[in-house]
Amino acid sequence: MNSIKKIIICSLLGFFVLAVPFHFWLTDRHAVMRQVFNFQVPFAKLSQQCSEYSPPWLGEISAVGVDELKALATQVAFIDKKGGLSHCETGWRSAMFFSPRVDKNTRFRYGSLTKPVTASAILALINEGKVDYQDRLMDELGGRAGLPGHSDLQGVTIAQLLRHRSGVQGEIFLTREKPDCPNDLASFMATGAVRRAGEFEYSNMGYCLLGEVVANKKGLPYKQAIEQLYGLSDRGMRFVGYETENDEVERDFRFNDFYGVNNKGRFDYEAVAATAGLSGSASAYARLIKDIIHQTDQDILSGFDAGCDDRSLKSCYGYAFYLYSPAGRQRFFVKEGYMPGSAGLVVVNDKNEVFVWLGNSDTENAASGGPMEKILMELGVSSF
Repeated sequence: MNSIKKIIICSLLGFFVLAVPFHFWLTDRHAVMRQVFNFQVPFAKLSQQCSEYSPPWLGEISAVGVDELKALATQVAFIDKKGGLSHCETGWRSAMFFSPRVDKNTRFRYGSLTKPVTASAILALINEGKVDYQDRLMDELGGRAGLPGHSDLQGVTIAQLLRHRSGVQGEIFLTREKPDCPNDLASFMATGAVRRAGEFEYSNMGYCLLGEVVANKKGLPYKQAIEQLYGLSDRGMRFVGYETENDEVERDFRFNDFYGVNNKGRFDYEAVAATAGLSGSASAYARLIKDIIHQTDQDILSGFDAGCDDRSLKSCYGYAFYLYSPAGRQRFFVKEGYMPGSAGLVVVNDKNEVFVWLGNSDTENAASGGPMEKILMELGVSSF
């Protein structure tokens, strides 16, 4: 009888040991994976590999990124003032231990790191005399749309769109319908609303419209125009779609409360191309930004209001970057990028050196900028 009781008790204990985790796995898989993350972090750090002669601080920042930005698969790249490239990688492209390691050529999604590329294309048009900072949006796109444009759009300029001060309203990250830009510009130009023009309001719609200005002036669809300008395919860069491709790192959604493996973000990826559509490696992006700085004669690092407070995060936006001086130290030109299951950061210093970090996970509380600020603080006390 005692043996039977022991068997029953052991069976019940075994059932609960298996059932409780299984219950949480079914009801809140992300919460379970967030706990598992803490056990995976040491292995991700141990997997770190850096290029020969890379500065010690680069590996240290790479490790901090795993902890603070919650990404197991990462790349960092650094181009020094002489043009030398250093890089580090952590993690695996998919399942830990059972998939290829991340290397310097693995593709990550850039998210809004695409915006400086779009901005640089506009600056190239300005330097060619084909567009001016004070040109009106309605003059650049109104004729193409076949309508003169709504009165609210009368004062919207190219410079305002670049600096997120146009006030144009509208969303492009829609999942149940196609956004007006670029699918129905006639409707947008006829009804487009503007709110608080001249005040800062981060705008994905604004950069979609800039992408259409590029397309209009080049006489090519946006993606073809950017390929022609920068030879993206030769750099190992590609525009993304919904599905993860074979040479991409697998996205990790455990820190995203909305998106996941069954819904990775069902956006119109043609519509988001100019604002968040690019992918590639950290090394490729660092080289591209270095080239853009040279090609635009540093105009890409301008457009800031005189006297803006660069000690406050995300308070001092220019044509492509925001200014930030962590703890009153050296001044950085910064841009962050996010997409579901992806995050990125590019930083340029006063010596035109370029640092890029890419990760395969959502950064917690990204809107606050807190986690990225920790990385910027680390850069501020490093030899960067």
